[in-house]
Amino acid sequence: MGTWGEGPFDNDAAGDLSAAMMRRIEPALGRDEREARYHYHEARAAAQFVVLTHGTDILGGPGLDRVVYLLVRMRTDVEWLAEWREPKKIATALDKELDAIFRKMRECKSFSGGTMLSALEQLAKDARRLPIPKSTRPKLPRSRLKLRRRKPRRRPAT
Repeated sequence: MGTWGEGPFDNDAAGDLSAAMMRRIEPALGRDEREARYHYHEARAAAQFVVLTHGTDILGGPGLDRVVYLLVRMRTDVEWLAEWREPKKIATALDKELDAIFRKMRECKSFSGGTMLSALEQLAKDARRLPIPKSTRPKLPRSRLKLRRRKPRRRPAT
């Protein structure tokens, strides 16, 4: 088949590489509820790869709906968000990632699930309505936040 488009994933070699990577990524996206919380970082990175390669005909990897469910689960996990020093930044980043996925789903020619898309968007909207928790991490003392500058040593004149 060779090449079927101009994109970086629109050729057989990239498709084979992506398919091999998808086999490694699948377990990160499909963890059960009890185990998933301990692997959010891994799953979030895997989700970005799925988003990047979505729409290439050869892959047939996990759909973006699974990625949306994963990110929404992270966004609604109040305990996990509270473990961050700045939970609002993480929640905002997850919201941006969800928006990017919804844009990608609308742009994808092979995606025809209009009602599914609106249901997923509603799910994300409901998640965004939840209050963002305050951080449960202890604050660093102010003295540790600032980097101390060392005075440069003067070399003796020779």
